[in-house]
This record gives sequence, C-alpha cells and structure tokens, in this order.
Amino acid sequence: MPTGVVEEPVKKEKKQITEDLQLIAAILLAVLLMDLSGIGCPIKFLTGIPCAGCGMSRALLALCRADIRTAVQYHPLSVLMPAAFAAWIFRRHIPKRVFDALCFLLAGMFVLVYIFRMASGDPVLGINVENGFFIHIIKEVIYVLS
Repeated sequence: MPTGVVEEPVKKEKKQITEDLQLIAAILLAVLLMDLSGIGCPIKFLTGIPCAGCGMSRALLALCRADIRTAVQYHPLSVLMPAAFAAWIFRRHIPKRVFDALCFLLAGMFVLVYIFRMASGDPVLGINVENGFFIHIIKEVIYVLS
C-alpha cells in the first residue's frame, strides 16, 4: 500500500485538530480580554440588552466548581454545555444531519429559554439600554451637533 494513502487522512486530522485548538484559544483569549476590560457580554455592553447566553460564563465557572444549583440559576442551559462541547469536538465523527439537528435543537432551546427568562423578569437579564455603548455614542453625537 502506498504510504501517501495512509498519511493523507492523518495529516488532515492533525490539521483539523490544530484548527480546533486555534479556535478554542481564540475564544479563550476573547473571553479573557472581555473579562479584563470589564465588558463581559459584548452584546449587553453595546446595546444594554442581554443576549440569550447572558449568565453563561458565570454558570460555566460555577459548573467548574461543581456548583450545579448556582450554574442553573445563572443560565438554565449551562448543564448542557459540557455535552455540547463534546459533540462539537467529535462533530467529524457524528453524521452531519444529526449534528445539524442537535445544533438547531440547542439554538431553539436558547431562544425559548431566553424568551421565558425575559418574560419572567430573571434578575440575571437586567435590561438597561441607557448604559449601552451605542446610546452613549448617540448622546455624544447629539451633544456635539447641538
């Protein structure tokens, strides 16, 4: 058997693993920069409106401490994130239709939980549009133009 036939899939797998590790490193760096800058959630920082994932970072930190109750209080779907991460890591070994269906299901769950949390007045999702960066910029432009 020619050696190139075996080496090609191995090289492809190594390349995919390298790309995955680079993506994970970039995400961790972005989270670290947001934490150090005090921004937290970029969507809430820009608009003053929390996103569907608000509370997830704190929830995942609570999960790391095995504090499931606190994790669920910060974000009810946090307990699914280890399984979602595992599915993402092994996505190349899961049929594409199954993986896509899982992603669609998880996205739908995020939307439903977000709507429920907003409607129920979840304290983690405090809306404060006046503190959004965009509003500050608009106010500054209006001030300069007036």
